[in-house]
Amino acid sequence: FGGNFLAMAAVNAALSILGKDKFMDGVRMRAARFREMLSEAFSAELVSEIRGRGFMLAVELRQDIAKKIVAAGLAAKPMGLLLNATDEKTLRFVPPITLSEKEMGAGLKILRKVLHECL
Repeated sequence: FGGNFLAMAAVNAALSILGKDKFMDGVRMRAARFREMLSEAFSAELVSEIRGRGFMLAVELRQDIAKKIVAAGLAAKPMGLLLNATDEKTLRFVPPITLSEKEMGAGLKILRKVLHECL
C-alpha cells in the first residue's frame, strides 16, 4: 500500500479528535446511557442479557424472534432504523459513536413499535 496523502490527512484529523479526553468521556457517557435506554426498551420477560462494550451491544432474547424483529425492522428502515440479528435470539447494535441522546430516543421509539408488531 503506497498511501494516500488526503486519506492520511483525514486519519490524522480524526485521530486528533478521538484522542481528546473530553470527546471520549462523552462517548463513554452516551454509550452508558444507550445501554440504560436499551434495557428500558425491552421487558425482563423478553430479554435474558444485554452485553457488550461501549456502543457495541447485543441484546440476547429469551425467544427465537430476533430475525423476525429484523424483518419487521426492514420496513422501519425508511424511518431511520437499521437492525441486525446475529442468530435467532440475538440483536446486535453498533451505532456511531457520535450518536446523541435525542437520536437514541428516536431509534428506540421505532424499535418499540417494531417489537409491538412482532409480539
